[in-house]
Amino acid sequence: MKQTITIFFLVIIYSYSYSQGEIDDQNKIIFRNERTFSAFMASYGWGLNYQYAKRVNAYKRILYDFDIDYIKHPKEKKQTNPFFMSSNMTMFVFGKTNLFFELKGSYGQQRELFRKIDKGGIAIRMFYSGGASLGVLKPIYYQIIYPSGAIDEKFVPNLHYPENIIGRSSFLKGFNEISVVPGAFVKIGGSFEYSTKNNIVKALDLGISATLYPKPIEILALTDNSQLFVSLFVAYRFGKILSSHAVEQTLLGE
Repeated sequence: MKQTITIFFLVIIYSYSYSQGEIDDQNKIIFRNERTFSAFMASYGWGLNYQYAKRVNAYKRILYDFDIDYIKHPKEKKQTNPFFMSSNMTMFVFGKTNLFFELKGSYGQQRELFRKIDKGGIAIRMFYSGGASLGVLKPIYYQIIYPSGAIDEKFVPNLHYPENIIGRSSFLKGFNEISVVPGAFVKIGGSFEYSTKNNIVKALDLGISATLYPKPIEILALTDNSQLFVSLFVAYRFGKILSSHAVEQTLLGE
C-alpha cells in the first residue's frame, strides 16, 4: 500500500515538474459536469468506482458515487497443503468462511481549492461523501480429503486442518447461500487532477473511509471479526467532461 502511494506521488510530481511553465493555450472549462471511473487500493482490499460530478458553481460540485469493494481480513494468508501434491490442488486461506463484497452508493460534495494555471499543472480538490453500504457475504467451500475421496464442505474448526484440505472449491459453490448486511459509510479525501487536456479528467484520489455494520462481519474463523472497517485508499481516476461552458483566454492566461 505504501509503495503504491509513493509511485502515484512520483508520477504526479514528475508530470507537474515536466510541464510547469508551459502556457495553456486551451479554452478554460470552468462550468463542467464530469463522468469518471476509478480503480482503487485500500487497507482492507480493492475496488472500482463510478462517479458523476454535477457542477453547482465554478468551485463546487455535487458528487454521486457507486462503488463495488472486495474486503479482506488483515490476517488472511494464502497457503497450500504441504502433504498433498496434485494438479487439482489450489491455494486457500485457512479458516476463511466468507468472501465479502460491498455495494455502495453515496452523495457528497467536491470543492476546488487550487485551479490549474500552467498547462499540465495540478488542480487540488477536497471531497467528502456518505451513504449506504450493502455487505454481501458468499460462503466459501473447501475440498476436504477423506478415504473415500474429496468432498466440498464449509470450514469447521477442530475438524478441518491445513493437512486435510486440498484447496478451495469452485467460486460458484455457495452462491445460493448468499446473505446481505446493510450498513453505512463516510469518506473524505483530496483529489489531484493533472490532465493536460481540459476535456479529459485524470486524477489521483487519496483519502480515508469508514464503514459500519450492525454486527461483526465473519470473514475469517478462529480470530476476531469487526463490524467497523476504517481504511486508507488511493485511486486512479479517469473520465471526461459531459457538459461545459468554456471561457476564452489569451496566451497570457488572462
